[in-house]
Amino acid sequence: MRLLQEIRTRLGNYHIKSAMFHYYRGEYSQALDYLDRALSTEKLCSFDESIARYYMAQAHVSAAERHEDQGDLDKSIEEYQRAIAGHPDYPDLHFRLGRLQQAVGSLDEAAESLKAAVTAHPDYYEAHLALAFCLLESGDLAGAETAFRRVHELAMATVTDPYERAREALASGDAGGAETWFKEAFIRHPHRFDYHFKRGLKLLRKNQLDEAIEHLQQAVAINSKFADVYNYLGVALVERERAVEAEEAFRKSVELNPDYMVAHLNLGFTLGHLGRRREAIEQLRFVLEKEPTNEAVRSKLTELAAEAETSRKNGESAARHER
Repeated sequence: MRLLQEIRTRLGNYHIKSAMFHYYRGEYSQALDYLDRALSTEKLCSFDESIARYYMAQAHVSAAERHEDQGDLDKSIEEYQRAIAGHPDYPDLHFRLGRLQQAVGSLDEAAESLKAAVTAHPDYYEAHLALAFCLLESGDLAGAETAFRRVHELAMATVTDPYERAREALASGDAGGAETWFKEAFIRHPHRFDYHFKRGLKLLRKNQLDEAIEHLQQAVAINSKFADVYNYLGVALVERERAVEAEEAFRKSVELNPDYMVAHLNLGFTLGHLGRRREAIEQLRFVLEKEPTNEAVRSKLTELAAEAETSRKNGESAARHER
């Protein structure tokens, strides 16, 4: 989830806006203070609450990454534990925590974290692989053997399943479909995708837009079926004043996940930025039907309606003048 800068400025809650201001400046402790106040002292609408909880998790993750970069793994572990407390169903958080716990030698804790990751996401190849090596290192040979067997199954499935689909496409004369599935079988590399995606997000947080776009485009080239990547790419493109390309990215995001309201929201604002008011209004009304408490959408719809009315009056005035 990532909102365009224009949307962030339209959020109605002072504490959440202040938190986001500090978050994007890399001031994570200040951001967390404001988010704590928003969540503990105010009755938030559902949209504001979801935004607050998302940025709270992101602030903990960003702080954890900073501690890890500085070599302070214990503090990084603490930040991931805080993030998990608010989002226990996020497999990537458990994976990151387990990886660090293994690095500091806390193998039992690492195994539990990695098991939580694969429980939440049974096909999480990287987490299964890390768990297998963790169990092997801890001396649990039977557990390691079972874990490596699962890693092998997943590795084979990532090639075999798309390979068979590609052969079926070839047999039916669908060259384009065959190419897509052969790429999925032999070119898509989860480790490379993970690197480019996470690197792109980190650069986006730092507002290093050109570099972020480059990494996110690399992630899309490796895995073109991940709605989140297209949404983040669209945000980076808009903020780099490449709105036409951003529109394409947001449309791809909602095509892959029609229920991804943040991408719909970003698309609506981007269409407004491009001057396509009618399409923007349609898109934002769709979001408002799903999120009736979304004040950013209400604010933008009011603005677009006023612009449309002014344009109509100017047109009528010009027509009278010509007559």
